[in-house]
Amino acid sequence: EAHTYLPLPIPLYASTAMTKRPDLQGIRGLAIVAVLAFHLNEAKFPSGFVGVDMFFVLSGYLMSVILSKEDTIDMSVFRQFYFRRFKRIVPLYAIMIAVLTIVIPCFLLRRDVLEFCKDVVWAAVFGTNIHDVLDEKDYFAEVFDSNVLTHTWSLGVEIQYYLIVPFIILAQRKLPQKWMCMFLLAVLLIGSLAFQLLSSPNVAFNLLLSRVWQFLAGGIAHEVSSWTPLNEFRSGTVKYEKLRTDEHAEIEIDCVEPNDAEVQTFFNSALASPSTDLLSFALFVLVLSPWNILPAAALRFVAVLVTSGLLIMGTQENRQGVLLTNRPLVYMGDISYIVYLAHWPIIIIWKSVTDSISLSLIAVLFCLMITFVLSIIAHHTAEQYFIRATAKTASITVAILYGFLAVALLLNIPLRISTALEGQATVDVQAAIKWNEKESHTTYWNKRPFKDCVNDPEGTKMRDGYSGKKEYECIWKPTNATGPLKMLVICNSIAHRATKILKPIIEQNFPQIALMRLYANSACQPVDIVKRCRSYFDGVHKLVRAMKPDMTFVISDNSKRLMTPLTNGTDDVATTDLTVFLQSLANSSRLVVLDEFYPQPATSAGMATSMHKRLLRNQSTTDLKGTLESFQAKYANYFARLDRVLIPNVIRHNTSAALCAEEKGLCWWYNRRNLHSYFTDNLHLSADGLELLRDSYAKIIQNVIDRLGVTRI
Repeated sequence: EAHTYLPLPIPLYASTAMTKRPDLQGIRGLAIVAVLAFHLNEAKFPSGFVGVDMFFVLSGYLMSVILSKEDTIDMSVFRQFYFRRFKRIVPLYAIMIAVLTIVIPCFLLRRDVLEFCKDVVWAAVFGTNIHDVLDEKDYFAEVFDSNVLTHTWSLGVEIQYYLIVPFIILAQRKLPQKWMCMFLLAVLLIGSLAFQLLSSPNVAFNLLLSRVWQFLAGGIAHEVSSWTPLNEFRSGTVKYEKLRTDEHAEIEIDCVEPNDAEVQTFFNSALASPSTDLLSFALFVLVLSPWNILPAAALRFVAVLVTSGLLIMGTQENRQGVLLTNRPLVYMGDISYIVYLAHWPIIIIWKSVTDSISLSLIAVLFCLMITFVLSIIAHHTAEQYFIRATAKTASITVAILYGFLAVALLLNIPLRISTALEGQATVDVQAAIKWNEKESHTTYWNKRPFKDCVNDPEGTKMRDGYSGKKEYECIWKPTNATGPLKMLVICNSIAHRATKILKPIIEQNFPQIALMRLYANSACQPVDIVKRCRSYFDGVHKLVRAMKPDMTFVISDNSKRLMTPLTNGTDDVATTDLTVFLQSLANSSRLVVLDEFYPQPATSAGMATSMHKRLLRNQSTTDLKGTLESFQAKYANYFARLDRVLIPNVIRHNTSAALCAEEKGLCWWYNRRNLHSYFTDNLHLSADGLELLRDSYAKIIQNVIDRLGVTRI
């Protein structure tokens, strides 16, 4: 499209053939590039998630533009507004869900298809964000999971905002002065921002109430960009008209009548193109940086602020700069909606088929190629068709697609497709498939490790009544015990899991042990102590002092702090914190056993799932292994820190030797004799994995008992 460039101070697009604002599409293009980068490689582009925040600001701006140009806000305006939003968003969204209903069963496992069938109901009504809050799902965890519809949360937030924005505009119309209007928006913005900052991470990320401030920032940007030196709220100097030639994005964009072109806004008069380019470059760096430049909350705020500033500055065409108006980025903005809908399912399907947790460069290129080919085709066909279609045509299309979706779910068509595509295998392989499928979704974290581990009121009393997670707090007294020894097992879910193998070891070999007490809490690390775990570790120290165990087993998973580069001096903080923690236990325990970290696989959705998937598809499993050398190199800083911990009654338990004993130098992630995974996910050991540690635990317990000088009675 050709633009008519006019001398200052004439505002943007003062020609009668009003055109779209390319800078808005440029912002949208940058936002989708950021989201793509984050989803393709979160480690290299950790700030890309704020692309969605930029979308919200842009939507708030456009909604304010669209509704502010109406002379009156009545039911006809509401109806027209919602018809346009419906026609723009819902048909393509419905097509995506309908296509995925058939495609997903062809590529994902049955368990993933079951989850998809549950999620698709919420997605169909634009309620994914609410579902995530109710189910306490973490978006950043799901980025590495197989949830095909994770990305629909943002569309849910957007649609929910559309339901309230006309009423915000209506409230503004009731105010007699423009400063009152700005004050109202500011109060709503601050309230929403405060709610986000004070809420739990899940609520802060997903709920509309915690995102309204970003939409309102766009609305305020529109108000500021139309602020004249006279500050007249309803002056006739600037009017907004429907955009005729915009075939993309939101149909209407900020435009002015040529007769009013001589009025320039107060803010735009102070800004120039180089300033816009500088601000644009800062935004590029902010969202595409390979480093975490700012904490997440600060990053969101700055991204929203900069995006709002660019919206204000771009009100005049020669203030838009070069970066945001270059054609490739503008075209990315044109196809951004289709790209957003398509990219995430493509990534998930690719990871499932290749059984990978991260994407190689070749995989990234293939995913991008597939995404862009589909998006370009869909943009120039289906998207353009529905933009120009009547509301009736769009409604009929959506009704047909949703009808198909309802029938497909009622008749379990996705599950039937998945079952029909499962390969036929030998009886032994079929048994292994079932075993791995069962282990892949073992819910051991919501129950006690074994039946005989019972309530422990005595332990609770020792902790001054504190109780965190009852499934992780219990006591077991062997019926064949003849000795006086007391054993305590602490830390997190790894400890909870370990007691399943410790029980039979003690029963069969060590009657000297009179009781084993489990006191753990999920995801609590002795060095990486998060806020919610502080009370738990306070309870640990109280319990150890009161119980005075003969042996305390410290069993946990990887600590990020203990694996960070080690300083050369003796004042390494992580080493000091570990020493202080272990010394506190050693002061009240006769002996402390510290389980060393063990090698772990890195598969897309967990090792048991990978085994299930590969056996089902008759794919090779010979690559499912690691090397002991690479493990030792990766954990070199951790082991160096352990070497600095010199406490006489602390014993280190070498777990990696047991897990990597089958073949010299290799750590197999599954049992090659029966094809059982050694891990349930990528962290917790399965029943077969625990068996690998049986002899190792028996030896370490025998060592403890020998040092304590307790003989078998």
